[in-house]
Amino acid sequence: MAKQDASNCTSLKSIDERLDLYWQASKKVFYILISVWLMVTLGFGIVLNEWLMQASVFNFPLSHLYSEVAAMAFHVLLLLSYFAWMNIIKYQLGLQNKNPSKLTKARLREQYQRTQYHS
Repeated sequence: MAKQDASNCTSLKSIDERLDLYWQASKKVFYILISVWLMVTLGFGIVLNEWLMQASVFNFPLSHLYSEVAAMAFHVLLLLSYFAWMNIIKYQLGLQNKNPSKLTKARLREQYQRTQYHS
């Protein structure tokens, strides 16, 4: 199904439209993951600190366990999920063999040169 969606997307849309869709999806992924990061970091680290101090695992406060081990593991998982999610988006838009940032810069450079040439 995903392969069929990717072929439909590449055949129906120009590279400019696919780049626009890529950046819209990229912003959506960023906003979702940054909100999850803020919720976990601020929620568990600051807001729930008192509650986590009352619970213990092997005579260590849960807040210490969270701040030392779980937070680091969570950040690594967050980075891996971003990497995987963005690769899925690139594949769905048919940009898996291209660098969207370089294509966007080239497109903006061409638009700038057109406006400079005509003015």
